[in-house]
Order: sequence, then C-alpha cells, then structure tokens
Amino acid sequence: MFITKDKAHLVLPSRPELVHLIPHARPFAHAGQNYLLVPNKPDETKLVRNLGFDVPPPIVTQYDWCGQTPWDVQRTTSALLVENPRFFVLSSMGTGKTRAAIWAADWLMRTGVAHRALITAPLSTLTPVWQRELFQVMPREPTVVLHHTQRLKRLEALKQNARWFIINHHGVGLMRDELVAKRFDIIIIDELAVFRNQRTDLWKTLNVLIRAGDPPPAYVWGMTGSPTPRAPTDAYAQVRLIAPLRVPKSFMFFRDQTMRQVSPFKWLNRPEATAVVHRAMQPSVRFSRDDIEELPETSYIDRDVPSSPAMRQMYAALMDRMRAMIADGTITAANEGILQGKLLQVSCGYVYTDTKGVHNLPNTNRLRALEEAVAETERGVLVFVPFLHALQGVADHLRRAGEDIAVVHGGTSRAQRDTIFTSFQAGMSPRVIVAHPQTMAHGLTLTRADTIIWFSPTMSLETYEQANARITRPGQKFKTVILHLVGTHVEKITYTRLRNRSRMQGALLSMFHDQDVSM
Repeated sequence: MFITKDKAHLVLPSRPELVHLIPHARPFAHAGQNYLLVPNKPDETKLVRNLGFDVPPPIVTQYDWCGQTPWDVQRTTSALLVENPRFFVLSSMGTGKTRAAIWAADWLMRTGVAHRALITAPLSTLTPVWQRELFQVMPREPTVVLHHTQRLKRLEALKQNARWFIINHHGVGLMRDELVAKRFDIIIIDELAVFRNQRTDLWKTLNVLIRAGDPPPAYVWGMTGSPTPRAPTDAYAQVRLIAPLRVPKSFMFFRDQTMRQVSPFKWLNRPEATAVVHRAMQPSVRFSRDDIEELPETSYIDRDVPSSPAMRQMYAALMDRMRAMIADGTITAANEGILQGKLLQVSCGYVYTDTKGVHNLPNTNRLRALEEAVAETERGVLVFVPFLHALQGVADHLRRAGEDIAVVHGGTSRAQRDTIFTSFQAGMSPRVIVAHPQTMAHGLTLTRADTIIWFSPTMSLETYEQANARITRPGQKFKTVILHLVGTHVEKITYTRLRNRSRMQGALLSMFHDQDVSM
C-alpha cells in the first residue's frame, strides 16, 4: 500500500472485499498485478483500516495544521475526532486537547463535511483558553463569544456570519432555541464532567441542543480529564449526552453495575467499576502529560478568572485612592507591600477590614474555576491560599463540591500535619490539601500530587518556590503543573515577578506606569 504523490488516493492490492465495500475505487494493472485506486478520504480510509491495512487517516497526510507543528498526541487525538462523530477526549490538563479539537473541526470544515462549530465551556475558559487558542491557531478567523449581560447583545452576536461560536455552559439555557435554529454541525463540550447529573436543567438544556435540529449536530465531542471525579456513576449522564445507547436507560441499573450498597446511605465501588465505565465511554482517547515528550517536566499555566462587579468596583476604588497617594508621595517602599496585599485580597474576594474583620466579596467565578481545576486531575492536588481569612472559604467550597480535602495552616498542630501529609502521600484520604503556603516546610515531600493550584499569589519569592518544590522534587514520577488563577492586573504582575524570580519591591508602582492598569 502507498499514497499517491498528491495525497489524494491510496494504492491498494485489488481484493474482492475492497471492490465490494468501495465500488467507486478505480481498478488498474501494473507489472502484472491488479490494484485499486481508493480516494484518500475519511470514510474510505476507515473501511480500509477495518480490513487490516495500515493506512493513516487523511488528516495526518493532507492537513497543514494551520502552519504549526502538532505534538504526536495532538495528531492522534485530531485524527480520532475526525473519524468519530461521537467521541470522548479524556486526556489530562496540559495535553493540548483544546488545540487538537480545533484542528479536527477545522479539517472537517475545510473538507466540506461541516460548516459551523459551537464550543460550550466553563466561563473561566471562554476567552483565556478557547478564544485565545483559536486566535493563535487561526489569527484571521472570526470567533464569536456568546457571553453578555444583555440578552439582545447575545442574540446579535449569534447572527454573525462566523464558523466558530463559544458559549459558557449556563449560557446555553439562555438562548437554547436560537442556538438550535443556528444549526451547528459540531458541538464541543469542554469539561464534560460538569454534566454528570442528568436531573439538572444544565444537562437537560444541552441534551435538547444535541438532539434537536433537522438534522441534529453531526459531531458531538466531550472533553474532560476527570470523567468520574466523585464516583463511577458520574460517567452515566455524560455518556447519555454523547452516546446514549452505550449505557442502560436506567441510572439505577448502571449504578448496580458499578457500585454496591453497604448501608442505607453508603455505596462502594465494585471491583469491575472502572472496566464498566471504560466500556461505556467509547470511543475515546486518553493521554497524560507524561505521554508528551515535548512538554517540560513542570508547566506553568495562567487561568484567567472574571471578577464579580463588586470586586471590580472595590478594586477600582482602591486604585483611584492609590493614584492620589502616588501624586502626593504617600506611597513609599515601606508601605507599598501593604497596599499591594490589599489589592490581592480584593482580587480573591476576601478582604480584611480596618476593624480586623473580614469582608467577603462575591467570588463565584474564582471558586468555580478552582473547583473545575481540581476536578481536571485524578491525582493529588495542593491548593495554596496565602490569606488565612480566604483559606477557610476555599476549603468550605471544595467540601460542598464533594472533594475529599484536609486543611493545613499555622494553627494546625505538628501531629495533625504529620497525619495529613503521611496519609496524603500514601495515596489515602485526603486527595486535596488546602494549605497556607508558609506551612509547606523545607524538605516536605508531597509527590503524590502532580498539580498545584494557586488561588491567589503570595508576595514572597521564597514561599512561592518552596511551596512549589513540594511536588517538583526527587520521587516525583509524573510531569507537574503549577496553575495560577488570575483575575486582576496586580495578580498578573505578581505572578510574573515570581516566575522571573524578581524582587517584589516596586511591583505596585510599576502598575501605574503601564498603559492599562485595569482589572
């Protein structure tokens, strides 16, 4: 078997089954042998591979990848997406699955198989992940983000003549009928595990969008690095969205297949639960960061998080006050750090008052982004919160979300810390440690975790480096991720200086020399 020079056809030995399955293949003879000239297209190559021929998918041999060089795992993921209208991408955070999905959809559009794609994703990833990736892959391609406080603005945006539309999960319900009428060929569901409960309006709305239309969307791809964050039954509703025939109609039947009841309110996983879930979530692909040779041992990722109106209002008021203080020379090296810390408190949603109380600002977006990031990894996670008054709020939120957590701060006794760290490192409870970064002592090994999430930045370079070193040290078997949640300009400045190992002094004053010092 070989591919013609123009990549348009496969040359295969003539076999009766090939002639039967691909009647439009052109026969010819050469040197006394009979051959078939088979179009190098998705349907044909899939049939040929099913007959045992080692034929690469057309996207691998014909696509230009928008002038870029994909990783091997991205090339494989894109090829599988193109060939499977209903597909699960279960690769972990940082494996390039976003760009792989973009390339696959672009290939389908270029070849005329599809014309328009809708990406539904968490609010925190609309612009900083999907819109940014689309711009980097196809800078001249219009991309429409369907998110606005006013319904009329969203509807006007939907009327645009574009191939790519991006919407947050909760936004689908606000314009479901209009989305159905737009007739998308491809629906990409990012963080599919959000839809693990089929009784929610969120699930029901998306299910209507997937099933409705004449015809309904041809391609529906679900993406999540952690499909069963709480229990094996989490997979049920996700499969019902993408490939409903792969699971029983009854949730209780699926639960009985994967779990057993040991008391009125307690269920335990059956030994075969993983195999049952694996069979249900097919076809699928899963790569980890360790499968990607091109990745560094430690990746640093900034994830933008929208601030609430109350946070923006207080932040702007503080900035105005600081401008006035700079004008009259009140801000000096001695008090700059205190003021920067106050801006960071506002940025994460928990602010000390002058009377030593704590004022909580609405920070749902940040907490939700944290919850999503924790759910993206199946290994251990460290969450660092540098403000003690914020730490408890973060811990309470993750507990309500069902995460198995432990909290470590200055008031945690040595005996309690030893118990938590030993149990964590042994692979037992907890899976997540929420900690004040200054409690992460030199020499402490927590390599069960491969992910650190900074809820807010510390202003101490030593603390930042030592906290990160808890997982980036000898004994770590996996590639690691340091994830920063970023919502304001002061956080960007702080993280940049930490990454560059720069002094923090002067960071605040430098903000006022920038063109844009807004959030």
